[in-house]
Amino acid sequence: MIYFIIFILTSILFYLAEKSKFKVVFNIISYLAIIILSTFAGVRDITVGTDILIYGIDTFNVARFFRDLFHSFSIVAHKSDFLFYLINYIVATFTDEYNILLFAISFIQNSLVFEACKKYYPPAPIWIMMLIYMLFFYNLTLNLMRQGLAMAFTLWSMKFFRQEKLRELIICAIIAFLLHKSSLVVYFVIFAVYWAYKQPERARARILRVEVIAAAVGVVGFGFIIKMISANIPLLSKFSRYGNDSDFASGVSSMDVLLRIMMFCVSFVLKKEENVKTVYILNMFLVADLAGQFLGIYAYYTTRITFYFLLIEIPYLVSIIHSNHIKKGTSVIIVSIIIGYLSVYCYRFNILERNNETYPYTSKIIHIE
Repeated sequence: MIYFIIFILTSILFYLAEKSKFKVVFNIISYLAIIILSTFAGVRDITVGTDILIYGIDTFNVARFFRDLFHSFSIVAHKSDFLFYLINYIVATFTDEYNILLFAISFIQNSLVFEACKKYYPPAPIWIMMLIYMLFFYNLTLNLMRQGLAMAFTLWSMKFFRQEKLRELIICAIIAFLLHKSSLVVYFVIFAVYWAYKQPERARARILRVEVIAAAVGVVGFGFIIKMISANIPLLSKFSRYGNDSDFASGVSSMDVLLRIMMFCVSFVLKKEENVKTVYILNMFLVADLAGQFLGIYAYYTTRITFYFLLIEIPYLVSIIHSNHIKKGTSVIIVSIIIGYLSVYCYRFNILERNNETYPYTSKIIHIE
């Protein structure tokens, strides 16, 4: 249960930081919480998190022993992405300790998520957004290190979405692609939502209906589409793992689907004139999110794309719940239900079913067996 202890401790720190009247104190306490989260990620044994043994150790060892950046990357290009390798390369320049790399990866992720929550989603409480993030994503990112970085960066890049800075958002899409190629699909949706929400209000409703139809058609035809793309574009050949030929079993998680339906219901009930645009953006992402969930009929691996959408949705959802017209008691009840549900989710998926192979937590460095 060490994960829940960490989540509670850091949530308290984020809460205390928000109560501070001084910006310096706010940042110090907040980054203390981030350091705690990152330290537990950094000192873990290499058996905690599936992908460490699949590509993590190999990538770091190549970065340690080869000093030519581009030549050495070509050795692991089939199992890594360039910017993830660059992080390995930079860390390996200063140390041979793999645990420092694990700390750095986690610190970058947590910092990007925090900065996104801090600056661009008022009036949503940061401690609630960070707790929701931890309950769903902390164990997950101990496993999916490359995608975890891409997801965190994608969330951070949404500031340009809110500021309507399209050029900067395009640059971020390129950077995210170099962290993990799955982000290509997500930014396609982000740009579509960006275009949709800038349309007149009457047109937005029609666009949302069209998206629902397109999502349904996309789910049905996904297997053929992904097979064609991966067969004809060498750079995207790894996407074949998301289609019918994947060695991952198919499956749709009822808890994941129910979570998205709960979010739809909350946005529908709390929709008012003051937050109509926020609700619209959330619903646009939720349609893509649910479609991604049902792509699990091809391969459960495919649903990994939806992690991006859920991370983007968290600040929008919490913002809606804490809109000015919502009574405080109502907000507390809804947030409590969501946090309770995600606590059960975290326990079931990570502790009972051990999906991310992060339980039990072990660390020789701090003597946790």
